Amino acid sequence: MTIISKANLAAELRISKARVSQYVAEGLPVRSDGKLNREEAFNWIGRNHSDSTGSNKGVGRANTLLREDRRRPSTTRRVPACYGNREPDPYLESLADRARNWREIHVGRRYGNRIPIDVAATMFAAGDRDAVLIWLRVGLPYAVEGNWETGEGFWLAISWMMEWGVHTTMRADASGDWATARELRLDCFGESGRWTPEIAAKFEAATGPTSGGGSR
Repeated sequence: MTIISKANLAAELRISKARVSQYVAEGLPVRSDGKLNREEAFNWIGRNHSDSTGSNKGVGRANTLLREDRRRPSTTRRVPACYGNREPDPYLESLADRARNWREIHVGRRYGNRIPIDVAATMFAAGDRDAVLIWLRVGLPYAVEGNWETGEGFWLAISWMMEWGVHTTMRADASGDWATARELRLDCFGESGRWTPEIAAKFEAATGPTSGGGSR
């Protein structure tokens, strides 16, 4: 619905403001704020005045504009009933996965419990703890806040890290701005680092049934 003023209507129909006032007196619908619904005004003029060729009354112009509006493709975005031969969008599909499996993600912890930052670095950042700290500083969700200078004390949820990484790297791919992506260390997202016995023990302690990390 497009809302216009009486002056806008006069300008579009190339008629005088006095002519618009005449239409209002004859019953042209006016909103409570004194403005007009553009399409409703055009329809009213077309229905109530038969001089469809007289530009002085604006009728022909109103009918022409209505026809043009109806031929113009709608800008309203619609979701198709099915994808047909197209592949589902990976970003939307990741959100749909959350919607379908929210109980397992939030209650059953399908992707594991919370993990400390050095384990997260091994799993997702080629072992580079500084990369994870950069991600935290620019918006990576965290379960427990730690030291923003060193990263010590941060605990992260695996599912949140996966989703954040997928979404941000997809954005980098779409934009093609891999210079900035490398500055943000997104180029190493998803790369596994070296699993030392210490890191493995921390992972097992965090994701095990008696995990202390899950209750932090």
